[in-house]
Amino acid sequence: MKLMILVIVLIILLFFFFNNIKKIEHFCKIPKINELGVINDKNVSLNYPPQSNIHTSSCDKYWKNWPMESNNDLVTDNPIVMHMDQMFLPPDKDFGNNNYKAGFINFYRLSDIINDIINFDIFEKSEELLINPLTKEKLDYEYQLNFELIKLNQKTYINRWYDYNPSVKTYFSYDDIKSPINDINKLNLEFLNRCNMKQKDLLTNKQLLLFGIIKFEIFKYKILKIHYLNSNIKIPVYIIEISLYRETDLHLDTFSYIGFIEQNDDKEKITICNVNFIGINSTESVLQAPGYNKNDIKQEIINSNFSNSPILNKNPDSIVELTKKHLDSFKLKNQYACFNVNYDPIYKNQYILPYYSRESCESSYDPWGKPKDVGIYDKPCEKDDECPFYKINKNYNNEYGKCVNNKCELPINMEGIGYHYFKKNNNKLPLCYNCKPDIFKPITLLGQCCEDQNDRKKYPLLKSPDYAFNDDYTDRINYFRQKDCKQNVSTNEVICDKIITAIA
Repeated sequence: MKLMILVIVLIILLFFFFNNIKKIEHFCKIPKINELGVINDKNVSLNYPPQSNIHTSSCDKYWKNWPMESNNDLVTDNPIVMHMDQMFLPPDKDFGNNNYKAGFINFYRLSDIINDIINFDIFEKSEELLINPLTKEKLDYEYQLNFELIKLNQKTYINRWYDYNPSVKTYFSYDDIKSPINDINKLNLEFLNRCNMKQKDLLTNKQLLLFGIIKFEIFKYKILKIHYLNSNIKIPVYIIEISLYRETDLHLDTFSYIGFIEQNDDKEKITICNVNFIGINSTESVLQAPGYNKNDIKQEIINSNFSNSPILNKNPDSIVELTKKHLDSFKLKNQYACFNVNYDPIYKNQYILPYYSRESCESSYDPWGKPKDVGIYDKPCEKDDECPFYKINKNYNNEYGKCVNNKCELPINMEGIGYHYFKKNNNKLPLCYNCKPDIFKPITLLGQCCEDQNDRKKYPLLKSPDYAFNDDYTDRINYFRQKDCKQNVSTNEVICDKIITAIA
């Protein structure tokens, strides 16, 4: 009888132990002596991230952040680890069903479904080499490699609050923090694309219906380490920490991944593995300008390349140019306006709406809660690559879709809204050439087949939808004549392939 009672008590204790084991925070073992031979004192209060041999929670993760060198100007706000039961809004609130729109989704699950499964341990098959990541030159010391990584990260791991304006610009261009290492750009954009595509698998039908897919943007990233697969310098393995942003989110989501690119028969194979969700930072902490802290003492460095003091421009011509740009910003052509998305001359409604902020312009209701016309807050374009259809037709060399007279050029039949945008309805779809998939001709009858032409299997002769633009006839004919015509040297006769003569 006593034995039976003892067994029952033991079972109960084991039940409570295993039921609460997940709630116990994980701490890694602290060695008695560190790498310098000094005794580790775990009672010391540290005012910087702990050293690599004084571990705290998450110390067993490959993305663990180590202390930054003094005055390297890198953002050091570590993401806060969030567990799944903390990543939901209170259900008793009116907005409790808006978890997805507010940015509370299962990022641990997202990390799993975008992850490539590899059949080997990446850390056993790769090693860190003393090689300059840009020039591929051999380095003598590890600090030289770390210095090169710091220089790269200083340009990409930054809180871009100066690019953000809640009334005007709420997106972040990756080109502003693009890496000089092209493979890193390919890996980052592939990671971003996977997150945008796969997040739909985590949503309910109701969320998809209410909000659609809200895409992420790359806010910042940094290189943690660079290894080389099988010690081959042609296959660098990048260990990246990356933070994603969405306009509707309450926080910035930070992940880590390990990525590399292999060449197989002139084709690139991108592998992204060991994806981890690290944690979050509140958006207000990364989108607000840093305030002055009188207790934050920064030592002036003698080396001018790393000076903390601003450099005053002594060139008078530069000052004149800056003044001119400032005055130009007030000209009408550089001002934002609110364009009515439902403008129709038949109904004689307003084309320009009287709203002077992005929120009031694009809202469906006025400040008194009454329904109003919805607008697009937009300003004139300045560069060609701002425009959505610039060089979008890849079937011949052209520059259609560029910024013309501060307005983006659109394919035939489309109707613009403002300077960059266009109407999306069945009567205003773009027109394309070569709607018949089995033959290609420079000039054909136009049709609404552009969406179908995105299918490369259905249209194997095209490199992209064959968008038609105003007055593109001559450019198309000339390009294909130069490409498909040859001259007989002996007779000076010009002979063209059937593709040129068969114009319909």
